[in-house]
Amino acid sequence: MNSILESLGIDIDNIGPTDLIASAVLLVRVIEEDGTEFVGNYSSNGLSFVEKVGMLRVAERMTLGQIGDVPNGDDD
Repeated sequence: MNSILESLGIDIDNIGPTDLIASAVLLVRVIEEDGTEFVGNYSSNGLSFVEKVGMLRVAERMTLGQIGDVPNGDDD
């Protein structure tokens, strides 16, 4: 998975080798062989709907710059 993230230019160096990733939400744009596109939304086993939506909202706010001093791994 790390090689896929790196090939997309996603830098997760702010996560240290001893850090524990407790849960994850993954949003991907997929182009199938026939050219059909879709957005896939995947999350950790056991992550509740409320936790999943909460993580997506935090990501949205981080992307829009509404949460300060929170590393998001995006150097743009």
